[in-house]
Amino acid sequence: MNIRHFFRADHGIAAVEAAIVLPLMVFFAMGVVELYQYFRTDALMTRAAFSVADGVSMQQDLFDGGPCNLSDHVCTYGALMPDLMRPVDYQNGGSLQIRLLKTENITTGSGQNKQTKTVWKTMPEWGKRCDGSGACVNFKQEYTGTETPAPNDNDTIVIVEVFQTFEPFVISSRYWQALGGPRTLRAASFYRPRFDDLNALQ
Repeated sequence: MNIRHFFRADHGIAAVEAAIVLPLMVFFAMGVVELYQYFRTDALMTRAAFSVADGVSMQQDLFDGGPCNLSDHVCTYGALMPDLMRPVDYQNGGSLQIRLLKTENITTGSGQNKQTKTVWKTMPEWGKRCDGSGACVNFKQEYTGTETPAPNDNDTIVIVEVFQTFEPFVISSRYWQALGGPRTLRAASFYRPRFDDLNALQ
């Protein structure tokens, strides 16, 4: 074979191209599926947080006890979460937190420079934490989020947070670990109570 024939030969070019392109296409397809799963989970969490916050804020009173099948029983919202989050496996990695915050007035300065500012209290009046199975317990954990709406004097707000552990497919978990591994996603929603201020659970 002379040198000119060698450079003109095209035997095996398709195989070489496939060997280069096919792995890239596989990784691209895996990435698209992973992104879809991520954004679907995030969208479901956002919708669930909105639905729970809306439902809680419409109640005239909220009851702390069971049987967790009435809209004015706060534990009902924990029991509904697995259905609101389908098809995500909420029971094995999800949780729900519901809080009620009030405002307080803070005075700064003195004399003519004295100013009063209305701010949200960081410690809730009451709180409920529900795990993936729907079981709820009382908790009073300081709220450190910064996305709350602007407060008014004597204001209250219902804050709902949904958490979900997001895990990649097994086929891509080795690569996902290199990017930080499984992570906990969070979605939050806020509603001012429509009727009573719901300052305490009955």
